[in-house]
Amino acid sequence: MTILNLQHILSRHIQYIELIIVQFLFTSLLFFCYHYFYTKYYKKAYKIKISLLESQSLQAQMNPHFVFNILNGIQSLLILKSERKINQYLGRFSTLLRKTLEVNERESVSLKEEVEYLKAYLELQKMRLKDKFNYFFDISIDVEPLKFYLPPMLLQPIVENAIIHGISPLKINGILVIIFKYTSKGLQINIEDNGIGIETSKKKTSLHEKGHNSLGNRILHRRIKLINKNQKEKIIYNSEDLNKSDIASGTRITLDIPFETSDRLALKSYQTKTYEKNFCINCR
Repeated sequence: MTILNLQHILSRHIQYIELIIVQFLFTSLLFFCYHYFYTKYYKKAYKIKISLLESQSLQAQMNPHFVFNILNGIQSLLILKSERKINQYLGRFSTLLRKTLEVNERESVSLKEEVEYLKAYLELQKMRLKDKFNYFFDISIDVEPLKFYLPPMLLQPIVENAIIHGISPLKINGILVIIFKYTSKGLQINIEDNGIGIETSKKKTSLHEKGHNSLGNRILHRRIKLINKNQKEKIIYNSEDLNKSDIASGTRITLDIPFETSDRLALKSYQTKTYEKNFCINCR
């Protein structure tokens, strides 16, 4: 065997070894990338799941708080000893409670469902306060209530606060206006009342009521914080007194819900409906 042949064989072996090394490095790189991105995705999915469970837990905490206020209304009606009113109130209360239990199991509701839920709640409060206030929904013509999604019962604590701490202490009839309009980033919701204002309400509220009131607010803000952890665009909450001639004449709460939130919740809603549909088919 000549030296030339040996060199040729050696060269082929070296090429073969180099090819094995390259393949090994490439496979290792692929494995590393897969492991890195899978771990990153898994961690993100895990965090989202934890946040969802925490949010559902907070949502569940709202139920006793909500029922407590409704039962207070029944108590005040019992004092008035109006059997017809009590029956009407209990009928509407049972309807609202059923709706509450339905939405409590879900991660998202359409804007249409949220508005219908608020209407049922507001009718109950109107009865409790003997029609002391009127409410109006102003939904911009370009807003699509069936296509925009948001977390369930996100607006109810705000509306409850406006009625109990803003409108209820008034000596005149109250007005509550809930406005929905699109901005460049998402849906803006303004909840306005002609109540006594935030600062006056704080001065008038007793220590017991402050604790009760702050519970609802704390739960709401914690829910928003948890939702914001898992998305780029954040839900923004803002509150302000409406002043006329430097006198507090109501409150405006503004919620900006980004399209990102709606898109994510709409996808979740679609996936849930698809799963339930397939599950029902398989059950047959």
